[in-house]
Amino acid sequence: MNQYLPLMHFAAALRDAGVEDVVVSPGSRSTPLALAFAAFPELRLHVLLDERSAGYFGLGMGLSSGRPAALVCTSGTAAANYLPAVVEARYGHVPLVVLTADRPRELRDVGANQTIDQTRIYGTHAKWFVELPTDGDDGEFLAAYARTAGLRAVAAAVARPYGPVHVNIPLREPLLPEAPLTPPAAQPEDLRGMAREERSAPRLLREAVRRIRAARRGLIVAGPLPPARPLPDLLALSRYTGFPLLADPLSGLRSLEGDGAGRIDAYDLYLRDHDLREDLRPDLVLRVGGMPTSKSLGQWLAALPPDTTILLPGEEAWQDPLLATGLLLTGSAELDVAELIAGLEGEAVASPYLDRFTRADRAARRAAENFLSAHAPFEATAIHNLAAQLQPGDQLFVGSSMPVRDLDGFLPGGGGQRILAMRGASGIDGVVSAAVGASGSRGARKGMLTCTGP
Repeated sequence: MNQYLPLMHFAAALRDAGVEDVVVSPGSRSTPLALAFAAFPELRLHVLLDERSAGYFGLGMGLSSGRPAALVCTSGTAAANYLPAVVEARYGHVPLVVLTADRPRELRDVGANQTIDQTRIYGTHAKWFVELPTDGDDGEFLAAYARTAGLRAVAAAVARPYGPVHVNIPLREPLLPEAPLTPPAAQPEDLRGMAREERSAPRLLREAVRRIRAARRGLIVAGPLPPARPLPDLLALSRYTGFPLLADPLSGLRSLEGDGAGRIDAYDLYLRDHDLREDLRPDLVLRVGGMPTSKSLGQWLAALPPDTTILLPGEEAWQDPLLATGLLLTGSAELDVAELIAGLEGEAVASPYLDRFTRADRAARRAAENFLSAHAPFEATAIHNLAAQLQPGDQLFVGSSMPVRDLDGFLPGGGGQRILAMRGASGIDGVVSAAVGASGSRGARKGMLTCTGP
């Protein structure tokens, strides 16, 4: 049977489901896959020879746009080189469709050249795995199965929480098509809409509203949030509650332009001070998104009693390395925050606690700027100088480990930039490739892209 028939229907399914970019690392065995995708003018192909770099390039595209890129590699150890990007996609909640070409099944475990066990090579890091059959007597059935597998792969990648899926595809010689390839007609089924956004249970939301109303020193902590998803309106929640909003640079809320009343951005600097920690100690914390970048903030939160925290992770329910959640809201961050605002039914309120936080924040920011201007350049100086050069709409890709921590401490809010980083597994590799992928994504904002860190 012509193995190109199911491949063309599989490629058409990815196209119809919303995939726009295919990253190909060429190899002999993956030739049929590359040619199948190349037959679709709607798909944009990127050829990167090194699989490790290609993996991060596709990861950057998904991180920036929220759409999964498709990765294509040949058989053997080529697939193993995708593993670091797959791990980051899994823990960073980035959609990704990984396609590994393979030798025929009967060549496994018999000493055949360039043949390894590629089935489930990514283990638990892949949200879903399937092996796509491309040979058999019933061509129509295989084509229908291939289309279903393609649609399901994208649906799994964009289901909450976003993540990577793996499709292994055994291919036989001859690898070149016998006739020109004709793409199947489009049947648009953009499955990004299948990622259902749900609210938490009403009783949990009512309990959260009750605790928020009862708090005298309430605090909102916005950790990292997916950059391609709608932002929860935490600035409005801050206005209606009088709670300070501590906005991580990867939350998307630190850089929002406009009225930033209630937004706190220099907390990493002064929460290292024991006396200020005690003076600013809250009786309730609403933590939204992932664990914040700041080490001093994390240590401060870890010292609070467990029943102090309401956790709204937004993506994956168990983002609680502090093991200190008093109330867990498992719904969409955007929808749950809207429900909390509606439940409060109030107007903007004044808060002595917010005033105290604001004074400390402004004093710390002034002290930091004075220190930087009076001392020899070091890492924080680079962040300070960079902030002066960034324009609204620019996209900044920052390295993990210390660069993003320096950014957290020394990047003021309200600049209007879009800040990206790989903080899922927080590896320091792949930064340049992922940044280039993010800059090339159709979903990326126009402007300067800057990489910092190793």
